[in-house]
Amino acid sequence: MGFDDQNTCTEFALLFSEKNKIVESKDWANLVPENGIDGGSFKGRKLSEKTKLKMSNSRKGYKYGPEVGKKYRERQLGIPKTEEQKQKMRLAKLGKPQSEEHKRKRAEAVKRFHKAKRDASLL
Repeated sequence: MGFDDQNTCTEFALLFSEKNKIVESKDWANLVPENGIDGGSFKGRKLSEKTKLKMSNSRKGYKYGPEVGKKYRERQLGIPKTEEQKQKMRLAKLGKPQSEEHKRKRAEAVKRFHKAKRDASLL
């Protein structure tokens, strides 16, 4: 069965949902009435605190493997940042104190960079 326009589809889906009581019935998995548009997503629904806690607890302690981080990094490296994005990132970090460990690691990284640059120029 096909529909010529979205309004007809939505009207049919809502009538079907109401007639068959798909939200209340145990025969259907729908938690919201079908509207023929979004497949009954949770968009706009408020989650209970109990549900939020369950979702939070299910992910606690989960660590992604190093390959996931590597894939994410490679994907992000291929996306050039606009000047506006760069400015927002700069402002987000501006004024935040850095630990002594972070300062030390940053200094070591700069030294390694300059040493590699010097070594490359000698070749």
